[in-house]
Amino acid sequence: HGFFWVPQESTFAGGLLVRFGSSMAQRRTWRSWSLSTPDWIRRDRHALHLLYLWRALHLGWLVLVVSFFLVLVFR
Repeated sequence: HGFFWVPQESTFAGGLLVRFGSSMAQRRTWRSWSLSTPDWIRRDRHALHLLYLWRALHLGWLVLVVSFFLVLVFR
């Protein structure tokens, strides 16, 4: 499932909550894609560009959070 879209079969409680297994599968996929590139993404130029953009944004977010806490600690 995505961030803003979740298929009906991945939800319960009338669509209000996402199933735990579906959330775990999403996190596992994100972790594996942050370190490796699947073959189907390598063949799709647009998907590869989006994956590189996602990795850059993810890295930028991590640098921002770590920098914030370093400033607080060494202030």
